[in-house]
Amino acid sequence: ARRLDVPDEKALSAIQACLPLKHRMNLIKVHGIKVLDDSYNASPKSMEAALEVLFDLGKGSRKVAVLGDMLELGAFERQAHLELGSLCVQRHVDILVAVGSNAGIVAEGAKRAGMPSSNIFVTPDAYGAAELLGALVKDGDVILLKGSRKVGLDTVASLFLDMTKAESQEGR
Repeated sequence: ARRLDVPDEKALSAIQACLPLKHRMNLIKVHGIKVLDDSYNASPKSMEAALEVLFDLGKGSRKVAVLGDMLELGAFERQAHLELGSLCVQRHVDILVAVGSNAGIVAEGAKRAGMPSSNIFVTPDAYGAAELLGALVKDGDVILLKGSRKVGLDTVASLFLDMTKAESQEGR
């Protein structure tokens, strides 16, 4: 902006007006819970970056990571998912919900790195993840949703938000 002689105030205003693309680092706040919806896609590097954001955003809060498969990794698939589980422990994730065909491998990596089994949940699909979230999540939690498109974690965001809306309407 400065190279184009755009005043700082105008540049800042333009940046603040930008909205993230759907399912790409969208922060949704509902009933004292923060949901970081980054469910558009996933690779080892993007998972690492998203867990770093969860770590920073979740300081002082319980951190819940709902992580789906990373696809198209070839021979590196098993190792990448084991490392993802370990990375959850390094980034101080409190609750791990692993989703998809590699969920057991992510859980194994987290257990090996020291996460208690009682804090690890494995489910084959997005619907199971949404149900688990409904039962696990408390006010003040920060939730990360991240996985390859095929896993469908974008539906977890929608289902979870629908469940919390229904709960809030029942409480009226």
